Amino acid sequence: MSTIRNCYFNSYSETSLELAVNEDNTVEQCTFRQLGVGNPASSRGIFIHQGMKLNDLSMSIKQCEFFGFGIHSSGYIGKLLINQCSIINSINYGVKLDDMNGSLEVSDNTIINAAQYGIEINSNTHGVYIHRNVIRNCITGIEVLSNQNIICSNDASECSVGINLSPSSTDSEVYYNRIWNNSVNNGQDSGFTNIWDDNNSRGNFWDDYSGIGVYNVSGIAESVDRWPVALEWDPPQIQTISPIVFNETDTNRVVRVHASDLTPSSYYVYVNEELLFSNNWTSNVILVDVSHLQFGVYNFTIVLFDMNNNYVMKSVTLTILQISPTTSTTGTGPLDSTILYILAGGGVLVILIAVIVIIKRR
Repeated sequence: MSTIRNCYFNSYSETSLELAVNEDNTVEQCTFRQLGVGNPASSRGIFIHQGMKLNDLSMSIKQCEFFGFGIHSSGYIGKLLINQCSIINSINYGVKLDDMNGSLEVSDNTIINAAQYGIEINSNTHGVYIHRNVIRNCITGIEVLSNQNIICSNDASECSVGINLSPSSTDSEVYYNRIWNNSVNNGQDSGFTNIWDDNNSRGNFWDDYSGIGVYNVSGIAESVDRWPVALEWDPPQIQTISPIVFNETDTNRVVRVHASDLTPSSYYVYVNEELLFSNNWTSNVILVDVSHLQFGVYNFTIVLFDMNNNYVMKSVTLTILQISPTTSTTGTGPLDSTILYILAGGGVLVILIAVIVIIKRR
């Protein structure tokens, strides 16, 4: 296995680093700069292609920085990971994959100001996992011309088109992506049998979704996102948390949290910084049962998330009052009371003190 780490490549040529993969390779924490004018047709920071050995090899590019050009991999069979890289001001693409097969993943990268595509998956490159990338200000954020890819949890904005599935793209899945503020279309699909949701309950986050019904994806495929989510940045709002004082003898100790949001998702309740309960949040009232708590004073914290991962946290003091046992008198019988005998001078002064319990209720 070969590893290239903590290197700097300042290039005036078309390619800074070319790797013919004949063994497992890792390139990490390196910086690549295009100092010349560059040729949009052939400039690249790293060019990966197949060596003499045909398969079962691993190639990883991790935590690298690219300025002026991106990453191109072609004709490679095996495992490829491009992860946590930043690609800025590329004169062509951010990441480009051609004629590849194997376990292919492009994840957690930041691609800004690419003159063509942020991520380009060309024909004969199938089954790519494109996950959690942030793409800004490209012609197309993610361009797909192949089959059976998974495109999820990416953020594509300020492009002409956020995500485009071409006529040669089939059976790809697109879900959980934040697609917004793209000038022509957020999404386009001209392929066949592509799916724009998780095929279960949630699709993508769109800033142009009306909030009603399905989301119609542009393009001749007439695809729809069946469970779209309106993209918004406002956190949930908590109006009230009540009651926050209970008696230990109360049989139904339930805290009511009144809250609101356009896209409610989940909540987490902590008592004295320990997780007490979590669940989905779908209505404006969240009920939290605290009947199991003994008398005492607690820090009660609730954290609310919406589908856009906005959140709010609020803490209050929760008090459970202890109730002392009381006694009563019947007829002329003896009193059950606390009697203090105080000796004063030569006589005995008897003072009867009755036990009074004040129960506070809200």
